[in-house]
Amino acid sequence: MSNLTKPILSAPRLFYGWIIVIASFVILFSFVFMSNSTGVFFKPMLFEMGWSRGITAGAFALGTLVAGLAAPFVGVLADKYGPRVMMIACACFLCAGYILTSMAGSIFQLYLSVGLLLGLGSGLMWTPVAAMAARWFVARRGIALSLIQAGAGVGTVVGPPIATYITYRFDWRSAFLILGLIMTFLTLVCGQFLRRSPQEMGLLPDGQKQNPMTQLNTVKSPVAKSISVTDAMKRGAFWKVFYANALASFAQQVIVVHLVAAATDREITPAVAATFLSVQGVTNIIGKLFMGFVSDRIGRRISLTISLSLASLALFWLSIATEPWMFYAFAVVWGFSYGSWIPMFPAITGDLFGVASLGGIFGWVTLGNAVGGAAGAFLAGVIFDKVQSYTIVFILSATLLIVGVSLMLSLRDPKRTRQQPV
Repeated sequence: MSNLTKPILSAPRLFYGWIIVIASFVILFSFVFMSNSTGVFFKPMLFEMGWSRGITAGAFALGTLVAGLAAPFVGVLADKYGPRVMMIACACFLCAGYILTSMAGSIFQLYLSVGLLLGLGSGLMWTPVAAMAARWFVARRGIALSLIQAGAGVGTVVGPPIATYITYRFDWRSAFLILGLIMTFLTLVCGQFLRRSPQEMGLLPDGQKQNPMTQLNTVKSPVAKSISVTDAMKRGAFWKVFYANALASFAQQVIVVHLVAAATDREITPAVAATFLSVQGVTNIIGKLFMGFVSDRIGRRISLTISLSLASLALFWLSIATEPWMFYAFAVVWGFSYGSWIPMFPAITGDLFGVASLGGIFGWVTLGNAVGGAAGAFLAGVIFDKVQSYTIVFILSATLLIVGVSLMLSLRDPKRTRQQPV
């Protein structure tokens, strides 16, 4: 009897889905520990190599774009081979990327290591994890994905201060190499605890208990019937989620790459500027958990509308911020807002289109995330090089989030249907 045809039995006392959540939490922590420390490495890298902000930010933008271009194919592979295989490949690309970035001596080498290798590693991580988690949980999908994404929040809290200390105690190359290899090891180990679906282990989503003789199609969930990737892309709802994700990612990557640089431009010390990222990390966790809980009750559409609206207001505030307390106020609201929307995008994708082909469908949604993020990171650097200010960038980002709000308001909530097992 194959793994996918095991009889579904009564759930054990500890539902394995929570093991999945813990392992995925650590994987997200490891990745975001490094990716959200980008702002710490950014200026030391510029100072040593003498590159412009636009050219340097372009390497990180390329990495985001490569991750997105890979995501649709990664999603299909994850649906077929499972998340453990994806995590092994992810760790290999990340390891090579961190090593080569620490040795980069030219802009070409930086684009190769950050833009290609780390981009591929990133692309192999989030889509398989999100699709897998959405299969393990239905009624608790919002809170489960939020708990996993809380790992990203913890990584944001502890990553920048540690990266700052090692960078200024030694240099950015040593910090990038040591921290990158540690985080890659954690990803590889925790990835081996992942499983594609509860049915693979003879279980049901959410740890439901059911007699093996009970008909499987009696499980109710507030999600749509599963459809194929091709059918999903023919629906307007798919493109609304796609573009909203892209616009949100544009703003997110502007802050990830440029916030520390923007703060230090306004005569705030690097050490203090790094704490803004840590404050974001704390409220990021709060936002994920609180809005994950809320979204399971009021729906993902309204929850995303709230999150994107708060983020837009925060960016308008940032455009006039000059004092440390103003940056801290921004960090509190921004962290809560963007932290809460990240797990809701895979959750609403599962709600709208089901989970049978969720890896492939969310892979395409992730492409929107990557295109928007790459544009945000790169254009922010280019605009700064032209006008020597981030004010226009922050106002533009805030305006784009308002467009994202309008897309969510025009989206219909999925109807409650009977969910077929995957």
